[in-house]
Amino acid sequence: MNFEIDAETELLKLEDELASRTYSPLPSTCFVTESPKIREIFAADFRDRVVHHLLVSYLEPKWEPKFIYDSYACRKKKGVHAAVKRLKNFMLKAGHNGSCPAFFLQIDVRSFFISINKKILFKILNKKENNPEISWLLEKVIFNDPAEDPVKKGLEEGKAKRMDKFPRFSNFGLQYRWFSNRYREYFLFFQVGRYYEFYGNRVNQARELFPFKHGDNRPRLGKRVGFPVFRLGTYLKKALNRYDKIMVVQQNDRVSGRLMERRIRSIIIPDKFNQENQQ
Repeated sequence: MNFEIDAETELLKLEDELASRTYSPLPSTCFVTESPKIREIFAADFRDRVVHHLLVSYLEPKWEPKFIYDSYACRKKKGVHAAVKRLKNFMLKAGHNGSCPAFFLQIDVRSFFISINKKILFKILNKKENNPEISWLLEKVIFNDPAEDPVKKGLEEGKAKRMDKFPRFSNFGLQYRWFSNRYREYFLFFQVGRYYEFYGNRVNQARELFPFKHGDNRPRLGKRVGFPVFRLGTYLKKALNRYDKIMVVQQNDRVSGRLMERRIRSIIIPDKFNQENQQ
C-alpha cells in the first residue's frame, strides 16, 4: 500500500537502486493457511514483486518455448480453468466417453519450493544469460531467503501463535521435520508414544552424549535411537552439561483420526537456569 500511494517516486527510487546495484529484497510477509492443509506462506513485499515482474518479462520469451504444453501455472492463456478443461478432455478420452472405467494418479512433490537447489537453479538460468545486469539481479532474487526475519501476519495473533507453535500433521515425518528445522539450534527431545526419540543427524549427537546402541530405521527419517519417557529427567541432566539450548516436544492425545498434535513442553536454557513452560 505504501508503495502504491506514491508509486512514481517509489518506482524511480527502485530504478536508481537497480542501476547502482544497491537493491536488496525487503523482509517477506509470513502467514499460515489451514486449507487444504497447514502451510506456511512467505509473500514478497510489493516493491520486490515489481522486480520479479521485471525479471519475468525478460526471461519469459527465452524459457516459455521450453515448457511442456500441459504446464498451467503462471503462464499466459493457461491457468486453472484451462487445466480443468484439458483434464475433462483426457477423462473422456481415457473412459471412451464414459463407457468404461478410467483411473488417475494424484501426486505431489513434497516441499517442492523449499527443496529446490538454488545453486543449480541459478546455474541453469545464468548459463544462457549474456546481460550482466540480469545475472546480478537473478543472483539477488534467487539467493534471498524469505524465511529470514519475516513479518508475521494473516491470522489473529492468538490463533497464529498456536498454528506456529503446535502444528498438526497426519504424516509423522513432516511433523518431526517441522520441529527439527524450525528449532535446529536446540537439542531436541521428541516424544513418540512411550519414548523420546532422535533421528538422522541428531542420532550422532545423542550417541555422543548417551549410551545408546544402534536403533532400527524409521521410514523417511533414517536412523533412530531413544529412551523411555520415565527416564527423561536422567537424560536431561546429561544434556544440560553439554548444550546451551534444549527443547522438549511432548505428544498429546490424538486430535481426530490420524491427526496427531505435539507441542513444546519446555525450553531449557542451562546458563540461565530458566525453564519456560508452554502448557
